[in-house]
Amino acid sequence: MKLINQPFDGDKCKLKEFVDNVSTAFELVNPSEHDLLLKFVKTKITGEARSKLLVRDLTSTWRDVKQILEENYGVRRTLDFYDCRMFSSRQGASESIASWSSRIDTMQSELRKAAYRICEDEEVIGAMGLINQLAKACFVQGLSNERIKTIVRSKGETALSTCIDAALEEESAILSARERGFSVHKSYGNMFKGPPRVSMHANNGGNSSREQVLRGPVGDLGL
Repeated sequence: MKLINQPFDGDKCKLKEFVDNVSTAFELVNPSEHDLLLKFVKTKITGEARSKLLVRDLTSTWRDVKQILEENYGVRRTLDFYDCRMFSSRQGASESIASWSSRIDTMQSELRKAAYRICEDEEVIGAMGLINQLAKACFVQGLSNERIKTIVRSKGETALSTCIDAALEEESAILSARERGFSVHKSYGNMFKGPPRVSMHANNGGNSSREQVLRGPVGDLGL
């Protein structure tokens, strides 16, 4: 009940938070108590949103109620929109693996929700499994570094999380190698540079100017 402490009155900005909290509550509660929990959830839907439920006959499950709320207050796009966006997305030139994987997770979540709306109950498990595989393929295909892409592909039929971990590990190794190379280059570069040449010009009786090499600790080195 603490998860659903705020009512939903039809504010579109609050729909996602309300739906996510209620869905989490249903996952935590024993299925035998779902009917009681649904009654409590309905009391948290107020104002205009409540009137949308009253005119519907089919509100016996949380899935039915959520579908009504999303139909009226959610941003609805087609399944094609979400899968095309995921297929065409690529890691940015300066984007980290962590950021790229986060974008894939977001697109995967949106594609799941779109598929969930149109799938029958018996189709949901298969659809979600297929979307997981598509997300992994899009993550690997969208990697900008060919070396990382090859290493991740060599992992074979693994989960998306495994591919992300492998990509993060390889990215870290590449960055470390670059830092070590820069440090060594800088160190050796300074070692082989000779001391800077210092010269000065002095007037010779006001008639001319000549260059004198500075005297070292063993005496005059030359004029």
